[in-house]
Amino acid sequence: VNTRTEKAGITAVEYRQGEATMNPICKAFERHVLAHEIAHGNHPVLAWMCRCTEVVVGNNDNIRLCKPKRKETAKRIDGIAASVMAVARADAGKEGGSVYDRRGVRVAG
Repeated sequence: VNTRTEKAGITAVEYRQGEATMNPICKAFERHVLAHEIAHGNHPVLAWMCRCTEVVVGNNDNIRLCKPKRKETAKRIDGIAASVMAVARADAGKEGGSVYDRRGVRVAG
């Protein structure tokens, strides 16, 4: 956890990138995507990262994200991994009610 973010009053939550931790949040993200609840606004870099991302199925049908040929390629999936974790945090906030439910979504630009 980054102490600079904590000093700024931002709550940081650690997500380990292993199969057991990523499985439930990857599956939840997949459900949101299939339900057309997530859109990246045709952002070219995020679209590229999406094409770079592979899903690996492990033990007990656990899934996790994977960059193909990790050591041999310039492909990046960091934006997709960050999106998966962000959606997981947003879903976690639904238990207490989301700020977006109270005030709606604000769009910059």
